[in-house]
Amino acid sequence: MTEPQPSRRPKSFNDRLRAVRERRGRKRGGTGSIGGLPTMGVGMAFRIGVELVSALIVGVGIGWSLDRWLGTKPWLMVVFFFLGAGAGILNVTARFRGWGWPQVIDRQRARTRPAAGPEQETTNRERGVANPLEQFEIKPIVELPVGGIDASFTNSSLFMVTAVVLITLFLTLSVRGRALVPGRWQSMAELAYEFVAGMVRDNVGQEGRRYFPFVFTLFMFILFGNLLGLVPFGFTFTSHIIVTFGLAATVFTGVTIVALVRHRLRFFTYFFPAGAPIAMAPLLVPIEILSYLSRPVTLAIRLFANMMAGHTMLKIFAGFTVSLGAITFGLGGIAPVAVNVALTAFEFLVAVLQAYVFTILTCLYLHDAIHLH
Repeated sequence: MTEPQPSRRPKSFNDRLRAVRERRGRKRGGTGSIGGLPTMGVGMAFRIGVELVSALIVGVGIGWSLDRWLGTKPWLMVVFFFLGAGAGILNVTARFRGWGWPQVIDRQRARTRPAAGPEQETTNRERGVANPLEQFEIKPIVELPVGGIDASFTNSSLFMVTAVVLITLFLTLSVRGRALVPGRWQSMAELAYEFVAGMVRDNVGQEGRRYFPFVFTLFMFILFGNLLGLVPFGFTFTSHIIVTFGLAATVFTGVTIVALVRHRLRFFTYFFPAGAPIAMAPLLVPIEILSYLSRPVTLAIRLFANMMAGHTMLKIFAGFTVSLGAITFGLGGIAPVAVNVALTAFEFLVAVLQAYVFTILTCLYLHDAIHLH
């Protein structure tokens, strides 16, 4: 009696593709390695070249535009040329460190595993595909354990400090000359000042002038935090809910304290609209309390969600540029680049708009705290 033969399952597409690559490697007399290291494929070389050239083009373009706008030819173009070169080299270094020889060697070893072994799923990093959410990862720079609490100085902390330094330099250096006919930098500083001052005056009233420094600081901090995320290799700290909720909680707590100091117990009449029938109090009071307590949540989520979604979309289309360009020898990467340029302009608009929305809602909350309805 003959034993039943084991049924052969049809190989998947990945198995067939792996077998073809192994046969080609044996025909070429090896596994495609030189000195124990895998050779760099045409696709990887093309991607590295595209990244270096793109970084240089972007740097020169930004420098040339700023030179024409500020009349500083050719210094900014030279500075941004070297910044673009450094950014490109850092990107290539990160690619080799993250997706380089160790991962390629592991992939080649995986190809030589017997078919009977358990199949392992390849991660995005092993496939050479960047995770669009990886840009939001908080990484410690200086470890600072304090009493069992991790108070490390992170990349988020670094860009917060950078935003404060840039705001200080922008506002102090731009008005240092105090010219009667302002230049470009002084005009931008005065425009930001007048914009926020008008916002406070129109939405809070004359009594809100004492709160202008806080509102102006809040607007500039959020604006610069949003814009820093658009710089290559930057970090958007406003894309983290803990940061936006901290800002929103500060606004909420400050506004509530202002209302209690000004109106004392009469502040609680805010939760029952004037002129409403007493019989509606059991329904209106809980609704007003929930609406008031939800203010910091809506403020935080609105800013965090808009910044995170926009930067994720930018990262996804940037990945399309490299992958399609490698397949079609550069032609397929034109459309994603055009889309990414449009998305970058749109993200710049969103960065300014979200800083404006956060600030004007703060002004409206201050108005309610001062005037109670």
